Amino acid sequence: MTFASGQRVTAAQLNALIAPGWTTHLPTLTGSGSNPALGNGTRNGIYRRISGADVLDWQFTFVFGTTSTYGAGSWMVDLPFTAHASQTDLVVGQGWVLDSGTIRRPITVHMFSTTQLRLVSDGGDVTPTVPFTFGTSDALAGTIRYRPA
Repeated sequence: MTFASGQRVTAAQLNALIAPGWTTHLPTLTGSGSNPALGNGTRNGIYRRISGADVLDWQFTFVFGTTSTYGAGSWMVDLPFTAHASQTDLVVGQGWVLDSGTIRRPITVHMFSTTQLRLVSDGGDVTPTVPFTFGTSDALAGTIRYRPA
């Protein structure tokens, strides 16, 4: 939104510049070999897109429970909205994986395709056994910003 010198700015114009509230979006975790199943684990996600902005902010979290299964292969997270094709292969965020009671390790979040993110640790793609073997109460989370289609 552009304003001219001397122009009166209305409340509606100012409100359009303020970041909107967050909207819930439950993320989906997939595996390149077979999909994990959270069972009694939890997943949370929120996103926001400022009116007229070309970017979307999204945060997601998964916590594994006692009945979770972990699938096989590289883990990916489905996006809430399709990304613009120019976003593919870019690093679009950061996050962490938690080996409950032991260590929290950083990860980077890469745009794998226009519909999925790939999670990468210092040991390579995040999988059921990289960067550690996931189990009950372990978690992963990310914060990203990307350009929707």
